[in-house]
Amino acid sequence: MQIESEQEVLMNIADMAINTFHAESVLLRVMKIVEEKGSEKAALHIDIMQTFLYDAADAIHKSGKDAVNAFADGDEQRMILMGLKRFTKAAPFNTKAARRRIADAALNAGRFHF
Repeated sequence: MQIESEQEVLMNIADMAINTFHAESVLLRVMKIVEEKGSEKAALHIDIMQTFLYDAADAIHKSGKDAVNAFADGDEQRMILMGLKRFTKAAPFNTKAARRRIADAALNAGRFHF
């Protein structure tokens, strides 16, 4: 495969890298907030982080799947997709409840202050 002519695959890889960087950044920032304030006072930040990480895992999986389907087939494709699924697996999380808590906090404060 001539990678220079596979711009869509490169775009998928770039999307995966960007989402991974953002996820790591969110995680590290919330870890710092929890360390400073404690987990009770950082509960809303934890909700934001968990919601973001849950969504990011799906976005990374989708981009990876698109890239793999563009260059692999047969057993190779199946094995790569299995690995991708393993590394983008997210624990079940109730995003609806977390999003409602985030929205309530923003409404009560009169602004989105995160």
